[in-house]
Amino acid sequence: MLVNPFPASPSIGTVTVDSSVIREVTYDHQREILVVRFCDRTTYQYSTVPLRVYQEFLRADSKGVYFNRHIRGRFPQRILTAPDRSN
Repeated sequence: MLVNPFPASPSIGTVTVDSSVIREVTYDHQREILVVRFCDRTTYQYSTVPLRVYQEFLRADSKGVYFNRHIRGRFPQRILTAPDRSN
């Protein structure tokens, strides 16, 4: 079950990205919350992510490399959904 961390807000945008590991990202710039949904359907929420980091993430040639270098382990996180192990 996916937990929706966002109330209805015009500041939120979801983007499907071209990546072998990341499916889509959602960002609320007013609250600085980034939600990353991976290809295995695991979903994490990252707090206090500046807009600049989100914009650089979207512009990165490799979303996975940027994520690992600049997001993972650098911002408070919580898991919203576990991986899909049905396959």
